[in-house]
Parts: sequence; C-alpha cells; structure tokens
Amino acid sequence: MLDSNGDPLRADSLVGTVDPVSGKGVSGLEARYDAMLSGGRKAAKTLVVADRQSGRALRSLTATAPAEGRAVHTTIDPRIQKAAADAVTGVDENAAVVAIDPRNGRILAAVNRPGGLNRALEGRYPPGSTFKVVTTAALLKSGIRPSDPAACPKFAGVNGQRFENQGQFELPTGSTFTDVFAQSCNTYFVNARSRLSGTDLRDTACAFGIGGSWDVGTTTYDGSVPATTSDNDKAAATIGQARVQTSPLVMASIAATVKNGTFQQPMLVPDAVKKKFSAPTALDAEVTRRLQELMRATVTSGSAHALKDLPGRPHAKTGTAEFGTATPPRTHAWMIGYQGDSDLAWAVLLEDGGSGGADAGPVAARFLRNLTG
Repeated sequence: MLDSNGDPLRADSLVGTVDPVSGKGVSGLEARYDAMLSGGRKAAKTLVVADRQSGRALRSLTATAPAEGRAVHTTIDPRIQKAAADAVTGVDENAAVVAIDPRNGRILAAVNRPGGLNRALEGRYPPGSTFKVVTTAALLKSGIRPSDPAACPKFAGVNGQRFENQGQFELPTGSTFTDVFAQSCNTYFVNARSRLSGTDLRDTACAFGIGGSWDVGTTTYDGSVPATTSDNDKAAATIGQARVQTSPLVMASIAATVKNGTFQQPMLVPDAVKKKFSAPTALDAEVTRRLQELMRATVTSGSAHALKDLPGRPHAKTGTAEFGTATPPRTHAWMIGYQGDSDLAWAVLLEDGGSGGADAGPVAARFLRNLTG
C-alpha cells in the first residue's frame, strides 16, 4: 500500500489488517483491494501426463505461475499524515483528524487514535455547532447579513424544551450575527429557525455534498441531514443535533467547500474512483465570501482562539455536540477549518472529549503547528 509519493503508507486503521495464515486482507484497504494487492492469489498449477499404473509423471503440459500483485496508490501525504498523527499522540479520548485538499478533494491525512475503527472516514456523529456553517449558509441566503443585530440570551425555549449556550453564556446588547457565529451562540440559531423551512437545511447541505453517495475508493459515511419534522426537530438541527449525522471526513469537506467555493468530492484511491459525486446545487458566491469572513472572525475574536497566533491565516468553526442520555450531557469536541494561505482543510474530533474550543482547539493547533515546524 503506497501513498501519493510511492512510499509505504503508515495508517493502521486506514490500511487495515491481513490474516496471518491465509494472507488475505480482512479489513480496510487490505480487504477492499485484496485481489489487486495479491494478484488474485493464484497458486502455481501444473498439468502432467502420468503413467496410469505407476503414477510416474511422464510429461508436463501446462503451468500457471502465481499472479503478481499490484500496488494501491492513495492520496495520503506522509508529511501531513505524520503531523496529524503526532497531534493526537497522548490524547486520552478516541480521536480522529482528517485533512483534504480543497481544490480537488484529495484526502491528505486520515488519522485514528486508537486504531481499529476508521472513525475518521466511517464514523457517525452529531456535528454540533460545526454544522452552523451549513445553517449559516441557509440564513445568509434568506437575507441575514453579518452586521445585522443578533440577540444571544442564555436560554431559548421551544415547546417546553430548553436550549442553552455552553456554560450558559450570553452576549451583550448590540451584538451582531458575526458575534453569535464567532462565539457559537446556540440560542440565536435556535430562535432563527423561523426563517428556515423544514427542507432548507437539507437543501443547503446538498451544496456541501451531503445527501449524495461518494465514490472515494474506500468505505465512507457521507452524512445525513433529513428534512425536519417538527419545530423542536428543526431547532435542534440548526445547531447540529437531532438527526443530523456526519463523519470527520464530511466536516473537513464542509470546510473545504467554504475555502474552494464549490464542493469537490473527497477521494483516497483515485485509480478506483469511477464517478465522483457532484453536488446538485452550489453556494452563492456572496454566501461563500461571507462564510469565509465569519470563519476567520471565529479565529481572531471567537471560540477558535487556540489558532489565533498561528501562521497561515486559519479559518475555523468549533463544535460541542451532545450525545447520549446522561445528565449533564456528554459531548464530542469538534473543530473544523482551513488555511487561508494554503490548500488545506481539516477536521478534528475528540469522542466524549469535552469542548470544541477548549479541547479540540489545542489538537488542531498542534496539527497546524506541526506542519510549520
């Protein structure tokens, strides 16, 4: 298994495992491309003419030599893969980091700690507030502007269900939409749901490639954003909860779409991709420009402050996604983003990992710092 430079690929969850007895691939790329890697694993065979009575071979007629296997080339960049792997070294939680090239969707890194489940590409998680990138695209299309006044109270109520901001913070009077995005104010987005129809989030997600079937060259989970079925369902969906599900790959691709302006389907094994999925709709150019400004503001004056002093003009969005039934709720920690000065988009996930800004943020910072060190 080789990376884009022809070097051996070191990514256990991605590569998979081989049965030590049969030599057959049983998981990951080893299983998917077993026939190619093994050359069909044909045993050598010889047909002979033998003496019927003695059984002695008299003459060899045919021979089939074992087929020679072929290398599987991936898009993984070893430098970026190592930077991502080093960033999660020592992290106690299950973690994943994905990096892709926004120009063409090439997957540059896919790291899982620990190994086993390929959560980076196949995991299914609520994205929490990182999904506000999609919600914001829908709100911008509806006419919201970054400079518009935006209230951010501690709580928002929907038919007896209480939504709150992390730590129950509130923003002062005079705050703008840029402020509520940068600080990740849940209550504003919940209260803004009346501007959205039951299908607006689903339809907007389509511009980010969600809802299609991606031909990546390996198994992936490509996300799900259903049409909402009630006011409460819509309220929760605006902040990446309820039935919204994504993978780290999907979230890295969302950041890449903001950077590039159009969705480019991710891919890992280009030679195996038969037909890349194309998004049925595209983001408006002005919506894209404003999303870029908002994600930059999240770094310079918002919840992604862990990246503030890094070079490369990082743009980001944090997310703290509730899951399970515990009280208080357990949370996954997310951060997604892209580099303004280079062709790199990324996503960091810590399972049951706390807060996007406080916990996923330092991991993202280490990853980006590793690339410049």
